[in-house]
Order: sequence, then C-alpha cells, then structure tokens
Amino acid sequence: MMLPKQFTFDVDKTNQVISWIMHEQFINKDEAEQAREAIEALISSTFVKGACKVFADHRQLEETGKQARLPMETSQESGKLMAWLSEYCSSVAVICGSMMMQSQMNRLATSNGLDSKLKAFWASTPGKAVADAQAFLNITDNKLIKG
Repeated sequence: MMLPKQFTFDVDKTNQVISWIMHEQFINKDEAEQAREAIEALISSTFVKGACKVFADHRQLEETGKQARLPMETSQESGKLMAWLSEYCSSVAVICGSMMMQSQMNRLATSNGLDSKLKAFWASTPGKAVADAQAFLNITDNKLIKG
C-alpha cells in the first residue's frame, strides 16, 4: 500500500516509534480513508501489537495563518484511526499548530477511547511542545520531528 502524499514518515525500530509530519489536509473522505489504511498497514506490519509509539506533527496544517478544522468526513476517519491506535499503540503524541487543534485532537481521542494513550501538545514556543511530547513518549529525540 502506498503511503499518503500528505505525510513524511520515519520508522525508528530501535525506540519503536513511528513519526510523521502531516503537510496538508485531505481533499475528501476517500483520501482520508486511504491514509488511515496505509498508516494501519505500516504500523501492523512493522511493530508488535501494543508496543509502538506514535509521534505526529500536524503544525504545518496551520502555517498559512488559518486554523485547521477537520471536515466531518475527515474527522470520522481520524476517529477510526484513533480507535485502531488505542489497540495497537502504547502511546500517541500529536504536536498541534494551535490551542484549537489541540482541543479538537483531545476531543477526538476521548470520543474514540484513546484519551488514556493520546496527548496533544501545543505551546507558543514550538520547541516546548516537541520536548513535552518527547517526554510523554519517553524518547530523547526524533530524526524527523524537531522543535
């Protein structure tokens, strides 16, 4: 399965971390569904169930000055991914581009049973959000995601 063009991925087998940077929103439900399926396939084929940590950076979604709000269909696919991650991952950290995005991610996590494993991070100082997320995941650095 092809990985979505909206993402840059890194797999750190030593620390059992899959990290990604999401560069742009999905155009439609099909695109979001294909992305969810590709991420699930990558994680399940690379890591033992329950051992993987996810480190996701969604800050670029808001670099244009607009706050990112997930369309309903995309939000539903994100919810499905979160429900799946709750079984397959030990922890999930998401770096957000705003407090609004952080609230939306935390709401999605709560409504999909991932609130005990997912934490969204935002800070006015980007390095702080990354450092806090790394501490949450119990890692000291990441090849892909930097402050």
